[in-house]
Amino acid sequence: MNKDKKKYKENSDKFNLQIKNLLNYYQDNKFDIAEKLALQMIKKFPEQQLTWKILSMVFLHTDRVDKAINANKKAVELNPKDFEAHNNLGMNLQQTGKFDDAIKCYKHAIKLNSKIPLIYYNLGNSLKEIDKLSQAELNYKQALSLKSDYVEVYLNLGNIYRKLGRLNEAENNYKAAISFNPNFV
Repeated sequence: MNKDKKKYKENSDKFNLQIKNLLNYYQDNKFDIAEKLALQMIKKFPEQQLTWKILSMVFLHTDRVDKAINANKKAVELNPKDFEAHNNLGMNLQQTGKFDDAIKCYKHAIKLNSKIPLIYYNLGNSLKEIDKLSQAELNYKQALSLKSDYVEVYLNLGNIYRKLGRLNEAENNYKAAISFNPNFV
C-alpha cells in the first residue's frame, strides 16, 4: 500500500471510530460530550456530512433549534442529494414556525426520495399549520399509502376532517388510529 492510501485508510478508520463514539454519546444522552467531540471532528473533517447531522441532533436535544438549523444547512450543503438532511432541516424550520421554508425542504426531500412516509407526514403537518387543509390531507393520504398503520397520520386526518365538519370521516380516522394502537389516544 502506498503512503497516500495508507494515510487515507488511517484517517478513515479514525473517523469511523470517532463517529461510533459520537453516536454512543448521543444515544446515551451525553450531549455535552457529544457536542465537544462533534466540534473536534468538524475541525479535522469539516466535509464529513454525518458529523454535521449528528451535531444538529445534539443541538435539537439541548433546545438550541437555531444552531440545529445551521448544522442541518451545512449537512444539506455538503450533500444536496440527502433527502434525510432536507427532511431534518424542514423539521427544524417547522419547530421555529417557518412553515413555508419547511414546506420547501419537505418538497425537495420528496423529489429526492418519494418513498418515505415520514416526509409526507411532516409536509402535511406544515401545510395544516398554515391552514392548507386540502393539501395537508393529500400528503397524509400519501403517507398512509406508504405506511397503512401510521397512527399519527390517522389522528391528524381525523383532526382535519373534524375542522372541516366532515365528522364521519373524522370518526373513521380516529377509529383507525385506535385499531392500530389502542393505547395511543
